Amino acid sequence: MDIASILLGGGVVILPTDTIYGLHALANNEAAIQRIVAIKGRGEDKPFVVVGASIEQLEQLGAQFDVSTRKIVNELWPGPLTAIVPIQKPIAASRGTSKIAVRIPKLDSLHELLQRTGPLASTSVNRTGEPPLVDPKSLARDLQNSIDAIVQFDVFSGAPLFQDPNFTVSDLQTTNHRQIWMRTDKGQFKDKRVRQALALSLDRDAMLQQLFQGKAQLGNDHVIWQGYKYFDSSVAQRTRNVDQAKQLLSDAGVSSLSATLHVPELQEVPDLGVLIQSQAKEAGITLEIAKEQLGTFYGAQWCPAEPKDPPCSGAAELGIVDYGHRPTPDVFLNSAFKTKGVWNSSQWSNADFDAAFAEFQAAVGVDAQKAACKKIETIMNEEVPVALPYFYDFLSGQSKAFNGVYSSALGQMFFEKASATA
Repeated sequence: MDIASILLGGGVVILPTDTIYGLHALANNEAAIQRIVAIKGRGEDKPFVVVGASIEQLEQLGAQFDVSTRKIVNELWPGPLTAIVPIQKPIAASRGTSKIAVRIPKLDSLHELLQRTGPLASTSVNRTGEPPLVDPKSLARDLQNSIDAIVQFDVFSGAPLFQDPNFTVSDLQTTNHRQIWMRTDKGQFKDKRVRQALALSLDRDAMLQQLFQGKAQLGNDHVIWQGYKYFDSSVAQRTRNVDQAKQLLSDAGVSSLSATLHVPELQEVPDLGVLIQSQAKEAGITLEIAKEQLGTFYGAQWCPAEPKDPPCSGAAELGIVDYGHRPTPDVFLNSAFKTKGVWNSSQWSNADFDAAFAEFQAAVGVDAQKAACKKIETIMNEEVPVALPYFYDFLSGQSKAFNGVYSSALGQMFFEKASATA
């Protein structure tokens, strides 16, 4: 069992959404909804927004979509748009009203969870009348004690949780990382020497300490994580060298470089953007930060739907995108870096890399996989379609009302040996 089991059992969980963190519970579970009402101190008759995985799922709950509404939401969902529609009969989340506010989120992790749990009531994490929670660092202690689990938080925003005697924090080393993509097909980063210069300007050790208090591992501008059994440690770790970065820019004929760095409002990413901005400036690279909510960032900057061929060819010149844990690197390699990959926001195409990836997929045994990975690591480190400064630990937590709970890096919580605290 995992986090879905807490919700299906009537639990209340804090989850990231397309916009901010939210309190979630089953939309048709009266006891769970009453817990949220008590947590927030909101009026008994105030309805909740309900999020679902599909229109069909929402219809099974009783939501009714006429022809015109269906046409509109089909064009705009998944995304942060909320539609108010009639409901066949009141449910717990509608609080006795004949209409209900519904939405299909874009965030993959939430969408996947909804496919397993069914529709969830969703509301901001705050006392009624207070500002909504943007990250867990402002989570009041009494609210901490009112919830069952928080799915992923970062070191600084979750600082109160480490000190909370009523909360258990899980810390797992993972392949979670941030990619600083650079367009390789056009624009200011087309010359790999410019991309190398930006990568050389980064102080990765400082990032690990300032952003994670050491709860992360160094990245070397490729996606072969140190924890993979086929990782090859012989590829030299890139370290900060401002003088070399300046020389590379000069060799590329770049006397000054100014660009916009697009960042999503997600955990430590805006702070990472500020660090990159400060560190790159010393090498002669001037960056302006453009921060956006997740609901617009992915479709506007990282991988716009148009143009469709090749995928992501409408991506911004420079930005930071998040990638979650994968037990093997295949998804990263195939989707983000293979020629015409569906998430290839760098628009990188390299025949040697494609061949090395094919070799990795066909490899039998760790030695053969490691040989292919050495090629992948070397090529990515040299070509720098992305700068990848770190892999960070996955932090999650649950109330000490449960014993025997353990988590996975995929955001799952397991309860095979769980029991309620006496």
